[in-house]
Amino acid sequence: MQLTGYQLLHELLYPTGANQSNVPIEMIEANLPLRIRRYGLAADTGGAGRFRGGSSLIREYELLAESAVFSLRSDKRAHPPHALAGGEPGQGPINLLRQGKLETTLPVLVTEGIALKRGDIFHHVTPSGGGYGDPFTRDPAMVLDDVLEEKLSLGRAQASYGVVIRDGHVDATATALLRAQRPVAAPV
Repeated sequence: MQLTGYQLLHELLYPTGANQSNVPIEMIEANLPLRIRRYGLAADTGGAGRFRGGSSLIREYELLAESAVFSLRSDKRAHPPHALAGGEPGQGPINLLRQGKLETTLPVLVTEGIALKRGDIFHHVTPSGGGYGDPFTRDPAMVLDDVLEEKLSLGRAQASYGVVIRDGHVDATATALLRAQRPVAAPV
């Protein structure tokens, strides 16, 4: 069955429900005049916690057609994803439109269509998950894994989790000292 117009867009963008889809790049590029310039996880976005919140996804879309009209609905910017039991909230969305040398931060709800032309780029970072539990109780080996997998930067590992990493290894002595300097969080 060949889908066209609204059906095609609806199937591509919302195959499992609004704000839950992860449409394969090949499907988007095969069926729409778009090129996916970037796709992956965004470092330092998941809320810190004993159990870290899920990382945001980044996608950059480039318009290949002569023109198009763009609208957007996203949320969680004013009220970031919640945390529980002493964790830190997640990050809200980032929506940027690059038209030539002009970069515009878009509101979470674009109610009037924005005219696009060939080469315009939409940069979207999804909200991340909030953390669960006190970040300073996360196993340092798990924090190291997050750094090695580029989910966390060295700075965030130290600031949010109290874990010092040097030369690809946890510095247990420096980590213990840093974690001891932090005031004990009140039980939740």
